[in-house]
Amino acid sequence: MANEVVRRLTPLECERLQGFPDNWTKTNHNLCVDSTRFRIIGNSIAIPCADYVFARMIKYGFEKSQEFP
Repeated sequence: MANEVVRRLTPLECERLQGFPDNWTKTNHNLCVDSTRFRIIGNSIAIPCADYVFARMIKYGFEKSQEFP
């Protein structure tokens, strides 16, 4: 057990975890290396989390605006 190594995630797996479509950060040319793709993914927010938060903010704001015209 002590010699087991944890495998590094691929850019595709990171995109899926963040809620992006497959190969979202991959460009048409070969200049986009994995480190650039990891940086792009790391500087983003998780789409499912943002959807959840913003939906609740809209719902809460709508209910509040109905209470206080």
